[in-house]
Formats: sequence, C-alpha cells, structure tokens
Amino acid sequence: MVAPLVLAGGLAGGASRAVVVAEGARQTVKAAQEAQRLSAELIGYDFVGLLMKVVFFQIAALAIAKYIEGVLGASNFIVGLARLLGFNIPAFLPQSLIDFYQNGWAGVKYWDIVKLLTVAIIAMELNSYANAQKKLGGEPSPAAVAVFLLLIGFFMLITLPEMIQRIKDAAAMSSPPLDEVIL
Repeated sequence: MVAPLVLAGGLAGGASRAVVVAEGARQTVKAAQEAQRLSAELIGYDFVGLLMKVVFFQIAALAIAKYIEGVLGASNFIVGLARLLGFNIPAFLPQSLIDFYQNGWAGVKYWDIVKLLTVAIIAMELNSYANAQKKLGGEPSPAAVAVFLLLIGFFMLITLPEMIQRIKDAAAMSSPPLDEVIL
C-alpha cells in the first residue's frame, strides 16, 4: 500500500525523510558504539558514556531553567492581568526562588551550581573508575585519569573565575564604602 503512494508522490517527501532519519539514527548509534569501544580500548574508560551522562544532566538542568522561566513569565502575565482587573493575587513561586534564579545568592547563580555539579559528577566517575580498577587488582590508566582531570579543569576554568569575581562584587556591594567606615 505504501509503495503505490510513494510512487504516486503522495508520501514521497515524508517517507523518504523518515527513511533518511532512521538510517541516520542507525549510523549514529553504530558510531557511538564504536566510539565507546575505542575509548574503552585505547584509554581504558568509556568516556562516551560519561559524555552522555553529562549531556543528560545538562539537558535536565536546562529543562528546569526553562520551566522556571516559563512559570515566571506566566506568573508575571497572570498577576499583571489580575492587577489590571483590580485583583491582587500572589506570585506562583516563592520570592526567594525567584530572587535566586534571577540574581543569584552572594554572587553564585543557578548555572554556576550546575557547572559545579557537573564537576562533581566527573569527579565521582573518576573515583568510581579508580575504585573499580583497584578492586580488579589493577591501577587506573594514566591516560584515563589525565582525561578526567582535563575535563574537571575545563569545567572549573569556565566556572570559577567568573563566579569568584561575582562573589567579590557582591561582597563589595554589601559592605559599606570605605569613607563611611569609622576607624
């Protein structure tokens, strides 16, 4: 039944795209499996699996961020509309959560926490890998440990300098100016 429709042009575009997408998915899975095998064989650890865990965590963090943004936007719209009509309704989210998400707390923002948790995930994977190697009577591969440390260093490098500067700025803004300090 599908073949005559495809030949007639009825589903040709959609069917051929579906076939291309399915073939692309199959080849992607094959490539990922080959990359996992090579990573485990050459370096001694499946870094493709670690990458998938980190990506999944980042996607979950993004989904939470977008949910909060959506609720904030809807809340602002509904509260504004209600006030326009003369009603006074409270916000949907606690003010402390709104303040933290929008401004951070003492210079630490939501995405800083996500990045630090990513570092923690990688460090826990390194610890798990090292313990598993020791239980098997071996030692962790120096190349694998180096890659783990490289990943940890990368996430620390993109997180810490900016976060430390924001913490310093927040501390400077909360302390009184030097000309008002009584000595």
